[in-house]
Amino acid sequence: MYVKRLVLNFFVVLLLAVLNSCTSIVTPNIQSSEYLTENKKVDGTVHLYISKEFKKYTQTKVDISDLKNWKFELGTSATDAFRYALESKFTNVSVSLGVPNFPLSIDTRDKFFVVVTPSFNSFYASDPILFKFENFHVNIKFQVDVFDVNGNKLISELYDGKGTKRGAIGYASAGSNAYPVAAKQALNDAIHKAIDSIVALNKQ
Repeated sequence: MYVKRLVLNFFVVLLLAVLNSCTSIVTPNIQSSEYLTENKKVDGTVHLYISKEFKKYTQTKVDISDLKNWKFELGTSATDAFRYALESKFTNVSVSLGVPNFPLSIDTRDKFFVVVTPSFNSFYASDPILFKFENFHVNIKFQVDVFDVNGNKLISELYDGKGTKRGAIGYASAGSNAYPVAAKQALNDAIHKAIDSIVALNKQ
């Protein structure tokens, strides 16, 4: 019994060592040009506040069948995506690191003005077990709070985003191609839902 446990522990340690030596970074590539639109922007101001935790947000997924760790570095990509998406909808957008200190000393009379503070709520990624050319999935959920200049909460909602990308044959690891695309889709899906809710405030 002792020998079996010793052998099992050895293989567990060996597996962890292999996984730790095979870590791949997943960073969705976010470009401002992808958010350009010909639609008229809302004449208003949005202050986007990004916390340190949001900016540095990462998640790790272990792929046992591929003997690989996937490290999803999502904070910077999500920050850029929120910024570009807001800039495509509003005439004035500013980005600050930290948290807002209400009330803000800003004259907002006769103007649309909101403060947006996003945070990551959850993350999930899954990969095919048998055939790596099947779909890779990413699900990301944001908590988005929107305030007026005095700190009154206008929106407090969860926004869920999903992304799917089929693995490509010919890559040493199919996820190297699929995961960045699926993660980018999930980010954009959730963020566009949030931005649409913020735009709708201007119509109320």
